[in-house]
Amino acid sequence: MVLKYVLAHTNVSSYESVNDTPVSSCFKRYYQTVRFTLKATRLAKKVRKWFCDDRLKNKDLEYRVTAKESFTMCHQFMTLLSALELEDDQPVHIFALDVFATIAVNLRDSVSIFSRIKKVTDEEVMSLTGVTCNYFRACALFSSATWTIGHCVPANTKQIKQELGVGFGVNTMESRESKHVSVARFARNTHHSTRWVQVLRHEYISLIWLRENGCDLVKHTPTKTKYIPP
Repeated sequence: MVLKYVLAHTNVSSYESVNDTPVSSCFKRYYQTVRFTLKATRLAKKVRKWFCDDRLKNKDLEYRVTAKESFTMCHQFMTLLSALELEDDQPVHIFALDVFATIAVNLRDSVSIFSRIKKVTDEEVMSLTGVTCNYFRACALFSSATWTIGHCVPANTKQIKQELGVGFGVNTMESRESKHVSVARFARNTHHSTRWVQVLRHEYISLIWLRENGCDLVKHTPTKTKYIPP
């Protein structure tokens, strides 16, 4: 999120290397702070490589933050945000940095509470609801996915349950692969203009019609896997 803000605030289209970007630019200040001030050299190396290669292919930066870098960011995220402040910032830029700071503060406080097993007080547990809600609200301003989960998913789930008596059934990573295999099988020997009509018809027959007419001979065993631990 911060990197996208930095790139939008800097004209990097004419540069092929991080070293070519102006020292006073928002991106260069971001990179130098990450590398020299925060000493997150692994992240800086990944950003430098992405800037030269994947950025030109319109690919997003993919990076798994290490435990050391997570600890550093929790302690020094305001140092990074302060480095991104420019003299010619417009109100929209100042607002964005304020949102980033709000997200970082509440995320840090949330992680600090829910990652502990011992030495956590009842007051801190009670405050977790507040900081997580604040984190959600701040993210929702910039992330459509967060807004969808927070508002659309509950309403759609309620509607599906009331009208059909079943749950929403959003695909998870565990079921997505098998779902794609089934769709690919249904799409075989179909014409392009009527492909999805045929796919949905095959899916309806195999999942609903055959079972309603006594052709479901498979014994279904409910899974014991749960997202929320007991």
